[in-house]
Amino acid sequence: MSQSLDDLPFIGSVSGLEGLTLALASWHGFALAPAIGSFVANHVAGLPTPQLDQLTPNRIAQFDPAHVAAFLAEPATSNVLE
Repeated sequence: MSQSLDDLPFIGSVSGLEGLTLALASWHGFALAPAIGSFVANHVAGLPTPQLDQLTPNRIAQFDPAHVAAFLAEPATSNVLE
C-alpha cells in the first residue's frame, strides 16, 4: 500500500520530465482503478483532465519540508503478508 503526505494520490505529469505521467499513492486500490485509468489515458492522449488538477505530482513542491521529514520518519504501515 502506498500513501502520500496529504492522503491524495499523485496523478499527472511531472514538470521537467517530459513524457512521464504518474498514477500512484492511491490507497483506494481497485475501487478507483477504472476511473484513474480512464483519466490517465485521456491525460496521456492530450485531452483535458480537470479532474486531475488537484492531484498533480508537482504539488509536492508546496509541502512543508518539516512535515515531509516527519512523514518519512514514521514507521511504514503495511497490510502485506510477510
